[in-house]
Amino acid sequence: MADSSFNPVPSDGSSAGKTPQVQIRGVSAYESALRMFTIAHRTRKQQEIRVSKAHVTLLEGKNNWEVWRMRLATILQPVAGGRLWHLMLNHPSTTVEAYRHILAPEDDKPVDFEEANAIRGFDLADVANAINQTLTDRIAEDVNPPSEDFLIPADGQVIWNKLVDKFASQDIASLQEAEAELSSFKLGNRTAVEVGRDLQGIFSRIFNAGGGAVQEHRKIG
Repeated sequence: MADSSFNPVPSDGSSAGKTPQVQIRGVSAYESALRMFTIAHRTRKQQEIRVSKAHVTLLEGKNNWEVWRMRLATILQPVAGGRLWHLMLNHPSTTVEAYRHILAPEDDKPVDFEEANAIRGFDLADVANAINQTLTDRIAEDVNPPSEDFLIPADGQVIWNKLVDKFASQDIASLQEAEAELSSFKLGNRTAVEVGRDLQGIFSRIFNAGGGAVQEHRKIG
């Protein structure tokens, strides 16, 4: 069982074992990722993004999307225990509330919301900078805000989502698996916070597999 000090979502664990018909995939992945990010922060695990100009692969379009995505992963995944990669993918373990616990000192007291939100914003800007270094000029112009908006920090999630919309092919197997989970989703004994977190994880997987954003009526149904 995961140490509750790494879990910012209150849970009495009552969902375990009482709803065998439900596979709660998001919970263990969430706790595991949160623990990894927290340890990486406390041990100062590679905090900076390192882009090698000599080995960078520029995204040219759909023809090299998969190779480019793999190379981007090798740039972002080692940073901060994978925190920036997960943040780019909008993983539930990278919300502002999660950052409050990731950045907590040894006494596990969460940092202030404002501090967590600011550092998360810095991370999003770092992700955007890393992505932009791997894009051709034409594609960079397409996915970045107009030059007059440069006073507003770039958002790595926004840029990634635009790239997925333009170039990603559907990962049929992952998409079907996530769609099946959404169709069979049951509340069980989860709290409202846990339900929201787990659903957001499924929505993100559908999007990142090329299925697009989940429509609002499907989120409510």
